[in-house]
Amino acid sequence: MSFQNIDKNALLKTINEAKKQKGNKNFTQSMDLIITTHGLNLKKPENRIRCVIKLPNSIGNEKKIIVFADSNINDSAKSAGADKVMNNSEIDTLAGNKKEGKKLVGNYDFFLSEPKMIKKVGQILGFAMGPKGKSPQVITPTTDMKKMISELKNSVNIYLKSRPEVSSKIGDETMESETLAENAHTFISTFNQELGEKGRIANICFKTTMGKTVKVK
Repeated sequence: MSFQNIDKNALLKTINEAKKQKGNKNFTQSMDLIITTHGLNLKKPENRIRCVIKLPNSIGNEKKIIVFADSNINDSAKSAGADKVMNNSEIDTLAGNKKEGKKLVGNYDFFLSEPKMIKKVGQILGFAMGPKGKSPQVITPTTDMKKMISELKNSVNIYLKSRPEVSSKIGDETMESETLAENAHTFISTFNQELGEKGRIANICFKTTMGKTVKVK
């Protein structure tokens, strides 16, 4: 089956089946999208895929965003909904403290930084950000912080470095299947664009946290 122009109805049908296969658990299970690729040679650095995919709907839990800023961006980031804002002196407290640096990177999904702080952020937190593909996105005084943060709250960060497979939460079992299918369609379409001629999508599957994996046919 070709996944270049995946039909939403095929996604909807598979999502409904994954819901049936979820089993009865006493917690809300996430709905995960799993994509395996073929022909993607990740031994070549240029073939590695790193991107942020903005989804059209909420995925059930908002992503956490941290902003590194030491100017008036600091205040605008706070009012725009950033979960944490750190200035120069606060970043300096993490220098040499790899345990706290790793903890910080693990607690946040997206990182934004004004240009003059990028180098310092890289020097102090790069060891933890790099392996997770969490490099900071650059912001300037002209950046629409409210819009950017709002979009990132419903985005997912993708980084294919060693395994030619990607798995991501696209919502949870309580969401309408049509809503989940919209998120999945956007994810797959964007991933296809990033994949380009490097390889192709081999399989697409859905599963809940504790449920069975169901393949799109």
